[in-house]
Amino acid sequence: MTIGRRIPFQYTKETPYAHWRDCLPDYEKELENFRKNLAQLAAGHNPLATRPKRESYSQAPFRIVSGEAEEFTLADGERLFIDRPEEIRNLADELRGLRAIRIRSAGCEDGRPVEIETDKPVQILVAFFDNECHAVTRVIRPEWEWDPILGRALSFGDWGTLSVANHQLPAGRNKIDFGGGAYLIAGFVPDGVPLVSREVNPDENSGNPVDWLFE
Repeated sequence: MTIGRRIPFQYTKETPYAHWRDCLPDYEKELENFRKNLAQLAAGHNPLATRPKRESYSQAPFRIVSGEAEEFTLADGERLFIDRPEEIRNLADELRGLRAIRIRSAGCEDGRPVEIETDKPVQILVAFFDNECHAVTRVIRPEWEWDPILGRALSFGDWGTLSVANHQLPAGRNKIDFGGGAYLIAGFVPDGVPLVSREVNPDENSGNPVDWLFE
């Protein structure tokens, strides 16, 4: 992070990005990919045209026990929040068709817990905002026993993208509470089903593919 602009790469312990100069290797890699992909286009090959669709994750059943929340089927064009009209866009293939849970955005800075119940152990998928410039999007993201699965898994208007992490839940009742901030429960997957992590290209399912040139 700098005073004026947010560094456009994800902070990790291995790559802390303390200064803009730390981004140079990443920009050099993007330049290399850009030249390679331009050469493919010049040769008449469009990688996007042959990119296979990925299968949706398997659905695990669940029930909402309590909380100001609403169950819905995850798809492009659906509302992310109960009380806002903006729609989900550029949804990752893996999430399409999953039964998800949306919350009310108003007042979620103070917390918006949801209690769910399952008959068997499951993996819960939760989407967090990548951009925390809005007070409502600031969530203390859990680290212990939560694994990043889908980076930039969906888009939400001017609020930017959301990335998905998963966590193991035992059978029975479980309370989902991050203390404050907005999130989306993107679905539940049966325990033991392997989930392949990847960084999603937001242009995969949009009509304006550009980012792939640099990847």
